[in-house]
Amino acid sequence: MEFKSPNTQEVEKEVFLSRILFCSIAILILATIIITRLFFLMVIESDQYKLRSLNNTIRMQSLPASRGLIYDRNKNVIANNQPIFQLEMIPEQVLDIDTSLEQLADLDLIKKNNIDNIKQRIDKNLQFKSIVLRRNLSEREVAVFANNRINFKGIDIKSRLSRHYPKGEIFSHALGYVGSISSGDYSRFDPSFYTGKEQIGKTSIERNYEPYLRGKPGNQKLLVNVRGRIMERIDQNPFLPGNNLILTIDSELQEAAYKAMGKQKGAVVILDASNGEILVMLSSPSFDPNKLSFGLTQKEFNTLSKNKNKPLFNRAIAGQYPPGSTIKPMIALGALEMGIIDPDVFMPCEGRFFLPNYSRPFNDWSTHGAVNVVRAIQASCDVYFYNIANEMGIDKMSYFLKQFNLGASTQVDIDSEKNGVMPDKEWKKNNFTSRENQTWYKGETVIAG
Repeated sequence: MEFKSPNTQEVEKEVFLSRILFCSIAILILATIIITRLFFLMVIESDQYKLRSLNNTIRMQSLPASRGLIYDRNKNVIANNQPIFQLEMIPEQVLDIDTSLEQLADLDLIKKNNIDNIKQRIDKNLQFKSIVLRRNLSEREVAVFANNRINFKGIDIKSRLSRHYPKGEIFSHALGYVGSISSGDYSRFDPSFYTGKEQIGKTSIERNYEPYLRGKPGNQKLLVNVRGRIMERIDQNPFLPGNNLILTIDSELQEAAYKAMGKQKGAVVILDASNGEILVMLSSPSFDPNKLSFGLTQKEFNTLSKNKNKPLFNRAIAGQYPPGSTIKPMIALGALEMGIIDPDVFMPCEGRFFLPNYSRPFNDWSTHGAVNVVRAIQASCDVYFYNIANEMGIDKMSYFLKQFNLGASTQVDIDSEKNGVMPDKEWKKNNFTSRENQTWYKGETVIAG
């Protein structure tokens, strides 16, 4: 058995003590780190983690896309987007929808007579998708809701972009308007492009170019607490904005036409004769599309739609009116092609035209004397064209005028266009029930010219 020398024993003792000291220091440092972290978690961040521990959930929130702008031919903005506050609900997160809606009505944040309409929209809407309860809240209404927010789980105020029409009534029929998405809209367009918070085109350009103007929604993953407050944004997939649209309409001409019409009923359409571009499309009386975009109550909408002046009716594309003297150059061309008239031959105009065996005269607006085809068009001589119509007959006249697409759709890129009427014997037979009314009379041929 070997015995270590005193020196060796002393060295080993020092090594052992140094190891104990090192381990003690390491343990002390680790303990300090752990205690510091516990203090930080339990004291400094206690409120945040306490809220997380109550009922933290990860929620996917959709991000509605911004709608494309609309410009006139000179790049003047005629439809843009403005930020507003709106009240939104996610139905599946609301504990008692009926009670919540009643409480919102008591706070004057929604109207009581609109509750049934909201319930219908909730029933037709996907329950996990947000629906808009009220648009364009005032600062006072935002403050009222903020003070009562704890009582409305699943309901919140969001800042959104809303459609705005700077020129108001001037472009209402040409542009149309947007509104909240209905169940019928989901059947017309792909629901995957909507979150339920957007506005969707209802009429005219806004409706027909909906797939072009709308964007593609994004989404974000959020950590929210029991009160619905966002604690942290975990991930985000941004939305793609809609495309901007440039129209052929000229704002200055449109505004001039609007002022010229005043309170008269009618329509103004101006085309560029060289290429067919629409420079003006106006219907009067008009309406303010901004009010419809913000949302009207059913009573307000009924009042507007039942207005005797029919401001919602687009007379420019849906009204059917006699063409008057604008048709005379086409009838003259037909008569020349058919050899019914000679351009150098003059006919007398004594201010009235008589058919054989007809006692009633067909009066002209004036007496024009001797006129040929050029003079007849210049003076808009009715008697000259009464003679042509009588010689041509309604069937030939109808056939020739249809070559100009009269009676057919113009295929303008706006819905609700109504075809014109190009009458002939067959048309009358198909559109009247009594045998007497189905008969075509010579006098009808005369006035058609």
